[in-house]
Amino acid sequence: MRNPYSTRVFLSAAAIGAAGGVLAIALNWLFIALNTTPIATLIIVAVFGLWVLPGMLSQVLFRVPGIGLFTLLVASLVNAPFTPYGVAQIWSTVIFGLILELPFAVTLYRFGSRRMFWIAHPLSQLLVIPFYVVGFDLGAFAWWVLAIFVVLTLASAAFFTWLAQFLAGRLQAAGVARPRRAVVTPPPASEG
Repeated sequence: MRNPYSTRVFLSAAAIGAAGGVLAIALNWLFIALNTTPIATLIIVAVFGLWVLPGMLSQVLFRVPGIGLFTLLVASLVNAPFTPYGVAQIWSTVIFGLILELPFAVTLYRFGSRRMFWIAHPLSQLLVIPFYVVGFDLGAFAWWVLAIFVVLTLASAAFFTWLAQFLAGRLQAAGVARPRRAVVTPPPASEG
């Protein structure tokens, strides 16, 4: 059986994570700049999938246990020194990476069809809502904000699941996740 944890997979996932980390630097500063009004909070939730997109993309692309967590860890290590959150960014991203892996771990990483991603990614976003409730102090807002919050969370998860699958398809077409061809060496010429 072929080992799915090849250097190619790790380097590709690390590159995806690094790109996501650079994107997260800008997102984190934008997040700080926005105030904590209900509308600003809803905008942040609508684009939250950008923070976990690198992990989702790696999961769709490589279908290797733990690769989403690894990719998000790389993303957090890239962006932590350049954001006001510092090391806290690493811990929160690792928690989100674990939550992203959780639905796949429950099924013992039977990735199966793309349908599994349409179940797992929105489910993982729903599992993050308690962190949002505390982090955004949603109890201070009107009830309708929480209702819109849940709907936006699911819509964001659906959009970024689609985006991860679209980008994975484009990267596969470009040869990023193509398995290496076995090198066949001809047998030595017989002397005769």
